[in-house]
Amino acid sequence: MPARPVSLSRLTVVLLWSAWLLCACSPVAVQQAQHALAVADSLPPEALTAADSTALASAVTTLRHRRFSFPDDYARACYRYGRLLRLRGDYPAAMQAFIGATRAPYLIRPVPLPGFTDYASLARAYSNMGTMSHLTGNYALSYDMYACSAERFRLAGDSSLFFYFLNAMAQEQVEQMHFSEAYTLLDSIRRRCTDTDVLTKTLEIQSRLCLLAQQYDSAIAYVDELYRRGYAATTGYVIKAQSYWYLNRYDSAVRYAEQVMQHPYATPQERHNMLYILTYNDTTIDKDEIKRRYEEREDIDRYEIDPMLIQLSQATMLLEQDLEKSSDSRLLLLLVILLPGVLCYPLIAIRRHKKRMELQIAIDAHNEELRNETTQLEQTYSAYQQHLVDQIEQNCEAFRHSHNWEEDLCWKDYDQMCHVVNQHFFLLANKLKATNRLGERDIRLCVLVLLDLPYEEIARILNLSPKSISKLKSVTARKLNVNIRDLREKLLEIASRTTID
Repeated sequence: MPARPVSLSRLTVVLLWSAWLLCACSPVAVQQAQHALAVADSLPPEALTAADSTALASAVTTLRHRRFSFPDDYARACYRYGRLLRLRGDYPAAMQAFIGATRAPYLIRPVPLPGFTDYASLARAYSNMGTMSHLTGNYALSYDMYACSAERFRLAGDSSLFFYFLNAMAQEQVEQMHFSEAYTLLDSIRRRCTDTDVLTKTLEIQSRLCLLAQQYDSAIAYVDELYRRGYAATTGYVIKAQSYWYLNRYDSAVRYAEQVMQHPYATPQERHNMLYILTYNDTTIDKDEIKRRYEEREDIDRYEIDPMLIQLSQATMLLEQDLEKSSDSRLLLLLVILLPGVLCYPLIAIRRHKKRMELQIAIDAHNEELRNETTQLEQTYSAYQQHLVDQIEQNCEAFRHSHNWEEDLCWKDYDQMCHVVNQHFFLLANKLKATNRLGERDIRLCVLVLLDLPYEEIARILNLSPKSISKLKSVTARKLNVNIRDLREKLLEIASRTTID
């Protein structure tokens, strides 16, 4: 059978593509790419947007075909190009460039090429990906990116930036409410780092952690220490305003909220959040007043955030898709490695029974370990619940021995009373309201029963006869599906729960 002739158009395409590839990989093209990269390196960060994006894009394309010969240059070119695109607001394209930088030093991930040394550019690419993920609220992904950045800065020998990104990792743990992990990281930084700027950032994160952990006095103390160190950002004022708010010191909260609104470096989001405190009126926050003041204030840019978040979300999606592809590639590589084992299945089948027995032994040991851990967790939870019950009993005794406990409890104002009860009895009022069966009178009775007051005292406070109190107590106990004699124990159990049903 005669050979099939090659079409002229197909041959032309192949020749043109080969010629372009040779030109792109020629020494002259590489030198031009390195020159464009040197120009970008010479510019200060604030003037990076003045760099020639076309020259940098061409440098990335040229060095991509020679990334195994020039891995440092390719990583730096991708980082510089991505940084330029990010400053210009093209976040998806910037993310693609940063992803390209992370591909530079690897032949088969994650084995680095022998000639790769520019871990600093690689670390900065990871840090930019982490920052964009953080701005979209994807804290788990940004934590992973900051961890990669910290490891690369460690390899580059930059201890200050290594500890800086340990701070960033701790901040992501705080945002995810992983307080114990954040405490561990922050303690490690304080013990090992001597850089003043890094330790100042550690204090800021510590104050944020204390705020979220409801340790408001500690949060205020950390913020005061921050400003004694010369800290100038508005984050500290925001934390103090919120801490004073939760401590019911509303005058101080409003004062610091006003400082945030007047601060020249306050972000639109921070100013918007402070409106919640500034519109406080006695016992409520008027949401209509917030909306009106939000529209009237000219110092809050309402159009700055949304378009940026859309592009940042697209960029984060690109990063997640790339990580999924990398995972699929590793899975494919694993299948290729396992293929000889599949072909040798008859030989493996002889040892199957022995391995099965070993696996069963390991499973039994693991199940025993899980049972022990479960028992230990149950004991820990029981001890913690008993600790909460003891704390509730102490608070009850403190109220009973108070000369004017009704005023301390804000008894006349139902909403304020619920607020005080929530503070001292672990959100008891909210938990009782969540049952959807108890009214205001029932909840007031529950509070008095929890305080373990005599029938005569309860009757005097509710202005009812002892017989009516007994009947009301019986109805309330029935609503909570408990015997009247066990009503107080039921209230203690509800208050010591860790969740609201």
